[in-house]
Amino acid sequence: MDMQKLQEYFYNNLGTIFWSSILLLGGSIFTIYYAHIQYMPSFDVQSSTMLLGASAITAFLMLVIISVVFILPGEYWYRTFGKRIRESTHYKNKSETYKNVLCASLFLFPQATMFTSFFLVEKPYWENILKIGIILFFIMTYISIKTVSLFEIPKKSQNTLIEAIEYCWASFISIVASLYPLLLLNSLSEGAVDLQLNEMTIIAIITILGINTITAMRPSRISAFIFYGVISLCTLFIVLLSFNASTTISKAVIKLYGFGNFEIKSLILKKSACNYFKAQNLHASTNSTDFCIYKDVTILSSLGENYFIKIGELEHIVAKDLVLSWSRESKPNKAQDEKDELAKE
Repeated sequence: MDMQKLQEYFYNNLGTIFWSSILLLGGSIFTIYYAHIQYMPSFDVQSSTMLLGASAITAFLMLVIISVVFILPGEYWYRTFGKRIRESTHYKNKSETYKNVLCASLFLFPQATMFTSFFLVEKPYWENILKIGIILFFIMTYISIKTVSLFEIPKKSQNTLIEAIEYCWASFISIVASLYPLLLLNSLSEGAVDLQLNEMTIIAIITILGINTITAMRPSRISAFIFYGVISLCTLFIVLLSFNASTTISKAVIKLYGFGNFEIKSLILKKSACNYFKAQNLHASTNSTDFCIYKDVTILSSLGENYFIKIGELEHIVAKDLVLSWSRESKPNKAQDEKDELAKE
């Protein structure tokens, strides 16, 4: 294949390729979600294009956030300390392999120590130990800086001490930043990953440490665009497949736009629909001659001509013309709640 013709085609059809990619991503979100609930609504092509576009943009932003959160600890450590090792004259005559191993070891040791402490210390106490460690770190940093400024320490020793402080600071920030991917995986895996010792948590920690160790020892001869592109794709591939994040992301996108996957407090149906549910041994909380009301219903899909709902353990398809109304709780407004409390006082 002629590479020049391929590039020319790509640049001439950039808009078409971009929009096709958006629709492909949006279609993937809908396909994953509706395959999960085992239902596919029918809707017209014109409206589906806008739905797919909106869903794709939201999903793309979520994927970018996941990639950034995962590689941020290693990237910060590399920018603040790892890059200095590669540019230092002290390691000028050392091989590239030696520098890679040194950066990996210096980054990995405090990270592995921190994650191991989570399993050695019981959950109610590790948060207090982390707080004490943060306080002691700042105290030791302050004392070290004052020692350098008050006493006549040789310049070589000053540089060594400053480098040690910078290393501790870079490692400390990267350790704190490494907690965010773990918490993110906790939400994406729907609780399968937590701060308890289990197989999924161990896999998550190995994934986080592996990705960030590679980022922390980034070779200077590799293009940054290629390096971060490959790392990001590998991160997304592992997260989406190993931790079932694709289903969680699709659920979040569908729920965000009100397409489905949201709970309602009450569903008001016409009498004909009430008779159907009554035959299924589902009793309404309120009955009338013209309608009935069901409480705590989950709308799995609101697209198309029908609602796909879940009442209890059963899932039902209800025509929209049989639904009179439904209501759900509004999002809590903290500012308004505070005003109401002050008014009561």
